[in-house]
Amino acid sequence: MKYKIIIPAYNAEKTLSRLFTKILKHDFMSNILVVNDGSSDRTKEICEENNVEVISNSTNLGKGEALKKGFQKAILDNCDFVITMDADLQHEPRFIPQFISKYNIYKHGIIIGKREKSLSKMPIDRIMSNTITDSIASVYSIEGINLKLVISILLSIMMVFILFNKRESQEYIIKIVNKLVPLMAIIYIILFIFVIVINFEQIPNMFKNIFYEALGFRQFTGGIFGVAIMQGVKRGLFSNEAGSGNSNYAAASVHNEDEVKQGFVQMFGVFIDTLVICSATAFIVLLAPKSDLTGMALFQYSVTHYIGQFGAPLVIMIMFFFCISTILAVVYYGNSAIYYIGTNKYLIPIYQILIILMVYIGGIKRDLFVWSLADFGLGMMTLINIFVLILVGKESIEKLRKFEKKDSEKL
Repeated sequence: MKYKIIIPAYNAEKTLSRLFTKILKHDFMSNILVVNDGSSDRTKEICEENNVEVISNSTNLGKGEALKKGFQKAILDNCDFVITMDADLQHEPRFIPQFISKYNIYKHGIIIGKREKSLSKMPIDRIMSNTITDSIASVYSIEGINLKLVISILLSIMMVFILFNKRESQEYIIKIVNKLVPLMAIIYIILFIFVIVINFEQIPNMFKNIFYEALGFRQFTGGIFGVAIMQGVKRGLFSNEAGSGNSNYAAASVHNEDEVKQGFVQMFGVFIDTLVICSATAFIVLLAPKSDLTGMALFQYSVTHYIGQFGAPLVIMIMFFFCISTILAVVYYGNSAIYYIGTNKYLIPIYQILIILMVYIGGIKRDLFVWSLADFGLGMMTLINIFVLILVGKESIEKLRKFEKKDSEKL
């Protein structure tokens, strides 16, 4: 009976040696086949040092292609079956004999191992999710309880407490959030710098992949280029709100004697939000190993790749405070708009109830529905805002010219 244990590996130097040590205890070393998927670290050298068979891809093609290459090698070697394992210590070699035993008894075409759902035995750095509620529910799952639903309800109750509490309590909570959000932002920037430093040599290749995937012949002919631009525009609107008109409320609440100066501040905000923060997020994802995940799950996977088991809780904490502060900002924007529309005492409570309802729906629905809803709302606001900008554009340009003239006279 001939078989191979196929291990796809990408930049796995930190875990391969320990994995080989575990496999050696069970005397399966001669059956290992590592598919080095374009690693830039010592993955290949570690395999050779341990006398492990290794085949390599010249570039990183992803786990699927690595497994395919391993299967092809097993077929050429006339293997009876293969066993696949991950290189990051998630799969215990001590269970290999059970797979072999099951195959010998039943001769099944495929045998799948199922890891326990107990949090204590499930590696936290691989627990992924599409949304924040999904993320928390995945990491802290409770048997028989829909934790995603529970978290959505708790978030809604928290918003009820904030929105319908005494004004003094509201201001106290908002002050705490305002202090924590900058701290979360600093932690995020530190994480970004850390990722850039440890992956500095891979940055040129990352930019090469960006331009190749966006501007290649296949992208132009297949219409992918247009889709990429559309997606970028939608996310750009969502990131800084400059084009949709939301940021006007924040700008109007600032005590600045010169509206032109405040306009420059708002322009700088677009630079920070979109170019700096969004690029930081993109770099964190693009410098991590390829994955078939999307949305929040992909980002969480990328962060846990760099900092291990602390990645999932850190992402949850950062996203929680960012989202709470954003919800409070939206409430403020809406309240300001309603005050302008009318003074009916029921308008504000109805609006706040709708906010709470949307918090609940956003927590239990899939991310595609939530993003589609957000894109629709921002699109409608942007169309209105463009029309308004046309009306006030002349006045804005005149004020800018007066400011420039006044500034030049000072010089």
